[in-house]
Amino acid sequence: MAEGRRPPSRARVTTAVLALALLQVACLHHWQERREAAPELLAGKRPEIIRVTLRDSSRVILHQPVLRADSLWGVVSDTAVAIPLGQVAHLAVRRAGASTPARIAAGAVFVGLVVYFAAVWHPL
Repeated sequence: MAEGRRPPSRARVTTAVLALALLQVACLHHWQERREAAPELLAGKRPEIIRVTLRDSSRVILHQPVLRADSLWGVVSDTAVAIPLGQVAHLAVRRAGASTPARIAAGAVFVGLVVYFAAVWHPL
């Protein structure tokens, strides 16, 4: 083995595997555009997070959205924000992807391979 080079420790391998697993889970959701207007979207089961596309094509992610009078209220970066309904072009809600089971299986295989190769890898 070359001077000064050591094989990766188990802690580093574990950290890398956990980071990859978290990345995989984060990729399992997508935004689904909704056709209904804000009052109809928020009337039923209220989503925790919505993406608001404004008329100028900018996007805002609102946490805990509510409808008050003619404005859509929510929290952005710990600040309460009101968006007039006249400025809203589209709404989207966060949903689990249709291919979620396939992605989970592929992610599990990938993480398994990383763990296997990390366990048997010995640098020269």
